[in-house]
Order: sequence, then C-alpha cells, then structure tokens
Amino acid sequence: MKALKKISILVFVLLVVTLIAAAVLYKTAGDIVKKKLEDALGPRFSVQRVEISLSSLEAYGIVFKKDDGTSALSADRIKVEIDYTGLFRRRFDISLVAIANPYLVMDSVQGLRLARWSLSRTARGKERKNSLR
Repeated sequence: MKALKKISILVFVLLVVTLIAAAVLYKTAGDIVKKKLEDALGPRFSVQRVEISLSSLEAYGIVFKKDDGTSALSADRIKVEIDYTGLFRRRFDISLVAIANPYLVMDSVQGLRLARWSLSRTARGKERKNSLR
C-alpha cells in the first residue's frame, strides 16, 4: 500500500513538472521560431512576432528592406496551416498559406519609375488584382 502511494505521488509530481515544462516551452516556442526565421531569411527580413498553435504558425509584421532601408516587401500576417497526415510519410504537408495585406514595391531596371503593387480589397470586399497606386 505504501509503495502504491509513493508511486502515485511520484507520477503526480512528474506529471505536474511535465505540464509546467510544456507550458514554458509553448510560450517560448514563438520566440525560438522567430529567431530561426530571421536567421534563415537574412538580416534584411524582420518579423514582429510569431504565434504557434497545434495546427498552424502565424507570423506578424513581416518586412523585407532594401539596401537603402526602405520597405520592399511586407505583410501584416502570414498564416501557414499544417496537415499532420504527412507524418506517416515523414513529411509535413502545408494545407493553407494565407497572407494578409501583402505589399510589394518594384523598381524598374533604370531606377526611374517606382511602382507600388498591392493586393487589397475594395469597400465591397471584392479582390482588386495587380492594382498600381
């Protein structure tokens, strides 16, 4: 009886420690992924924050800057959803990539014309494609 009580207390303590470690890791996972993203994409890219859930990864405030420091590419949010059925084949399948408010600045080859391209929605919610502004 005493051995069973000791084992149950040990299992309970291990469970509590595991849950606390998982909560701490979950909170810091976004910061870890943010750092890895910025390292992989290079010094011109910046990401404000990254949120991770069980089925998706969301990056907020993504910006790519040109040599002169101006923004060349940005998005308010990029969401990537993962389909875990690929785990059985040892790969991850991406089921959705959603980009909120993408913004792209293109310079002409001669550097004389600057065009701003954006995918945005009109007041009625219809998509305007390749709109120059």
